[in-house]
Amino acid sequence: MAQRSLSDPVDDRLIRRLLNTEPNARPDLHLAAWNGQRLISVALGSVRWYDELLAGGSRLLVVDPAMQRRGIGAHLLNELEQRLQAIGVHELRVGNLAPNYLWPGVPKANQAMHALLSHQGYELAGETLNMTG
Repeated sequence: MAQRSLSDPVDDRLIRRLLNTEPNARPDLHLAAWNGQRLISVALGSVRWYDELLAGGSRLLVVDPAMQRRGIGAHLLNELEQRLQAIGVHELRVGNLAPNYLWPGVPKANQAMHALLSHQGYELAGETLNMTG
């Protein structure tokens, strides 16, 4: 599903690394949506301390392309936000949760994610560059 949903190349090894190397892993922040027996959306949440501020958010949010624009991503994001706020998170982030993330933010090419986040009230806090060699 991630390979079909994301603009950047993603494989099973990368997803496993994202899950297995998470510092202070919080399985209660890993959410999924199903349509019968079919997985249709996943949100992987995390928390990080930045100085005295507890930040948290989604390191990965994907919705099967055939199921997009039906509110599924918004529903998972809302649930994740509620869980994060319940544990004391004061700043919500998407992607940029170093040291374990897929991107330093939301890739510009992922217009569907930008639209979802804008609709949910997120604001652009800055821009980063994901450099590869």
